[in-house]
Amino acid sequence: MALPVPIRRMTSLDAAFLYLERRHAPLHVGCVIRLDRPLSLDGLLRHLGSRLPQLARLQQRAVPAPLSLAHPTWEDAPDFDVSDHVERWTVCRPGGERELGELVATLMARPLDLARPMWEAHLLDELRDGSSALLIKVHHCVIDGVSGAALLDGLLEATPRSTPRHAAPPLPRKESGIPSRAASAAASALVDPARLAARALGVLREPAAMRRSRDALRDAASLALSTALGSEARLPWNAPVGRRRRLAFLRFSLADARWIRSAYGGTINDVVLTALAGGLRRYLQATGAPLRDAALHALVPVSIREPGAEGTLGNRLSAVRVPLAVTPESELDRLAATCAAMEALKARRAFDGIALLVGAIELLPAPLLALGASSAPLAMVAHLVATNVPGPRERRYLAGRAVKAIHAIAPITDGMGLSVAVFSYAGWLHFSLHADADLLPDLDKLGAGVEETLAALRAGP
Repeated sequence: MALPVPIRRMTSLDAAFLYLERRHAPLHVGCVIRLDRPLSLDGLLRHLGSRLPQLARLQQRAVPAPLSLAHPTWEDAPDFDVSDHVERWTVCRPGGERELGELVATLMARPLDLARPMWEAHLLDELRDGSSALLIKVHHCVIDGVSGAALLDGLLEATPRSTPRHAAPPLPRKESGIPSRAASAAASALVDPARLAARALGVLREPAAMRRSRDALRDAASLALSTALGSEARLPWNAPVGRRRRLAFLRFSLADARWIRSAYGGTINDVVLTALAGGLRRYLQATGAPLRDAALHALVPVSIREPGAEGTLGNRLSAVRVPLAVTPESELDRLAATCAAMEALKARRAFDGIALLVGAIELLPAPLLALGASSAPLAMVAHLVATNVPGPRERRYLAGRAVKAIHAIAPITDGMGLSVAVFSYAGWLHFSLHADADLLPDLDKLGAGVEETLAALRAGP
């Protein structure tokens, strides 16, 4: 006997990432896993098939609510077959980093099929050293950076011996029909906003919470106003994006980053942001852009997950707009300016304001959010997106192959045609620069500037 499908409805934030999808600017995140040996397509399919029973969301599709009364629900995809989500590609000769980046960029530009489970795996073969790589794409409505790292860890292993993971076969479920979907959506539209509003009012009855919320909302309102007025100078990539992408990969020793932190202060994230600012300075100097009084900002996601909830899929994040220290001439002055800016943001709890605004969208009726997010033009919120996610500290394996490197890839959107993602893994910081190929055709120059900044910081005064 088939069981009824349980209702697992998207949160407003998860749904917003789905509504903000544009055909020319898809909102999936990516991850390139470099292996030490070749992997066959059959071997990859067997490995994924043994892991998917523990990753139920990758077997589910988003089902729209009737009349868009509520956000979509997650339901098991009928006749799910892992092979429908996996493709094999040959990297162009000579199979080096440039050719790998070009293939990954092309695949990242392709939108996912939103009518089925929103992920793909691409096996990339015939690299110069004879090894393989794996590109995994997952829509942002399914994961954020932290939950994506947890999902990735579920696909990898701690030892070279591949251990199949068996799970009890799922009980058969019948698809929910339109009447049950409509009833659930109507109930959600009536109950959820009232419940969330009551929770918000309960918090705001506390004087300390009201003061924190007032200050945080003031900062967030300032951000919203500057965005609406378009008052900041635009860089070449702060424009509507096209359909072509470009990628650049680089890495830096985590031990060296820790040495810089210990010698001069700050955090690993401060070192990363300093490297990004130094790279941008060098790039802008090379292109003849004026640097005097330059004010550049990166939109930096901040996880607001509660302890123990790291593996829960979906999005639990805020964001803060961080000033990038492009004007100091010395790298140590740049690092000091970055540390001071981050300390000021933390003291003001600046990310709280964005978190409150993000939380406020839960109060919006689903049809209004869907209409607004799907039809509104996307704007420049900052000059670029910069994210830094911690990954496994020890080496991992996939189907018996050692994982040499892991590069996360953040999406780009209209107004922000450049993103920088940093993923730490097994003693290395792996950088991925992702840009519109026409707005930033010389992305390698920016990557070289980031590397020069890191080398200068490690060299010291």
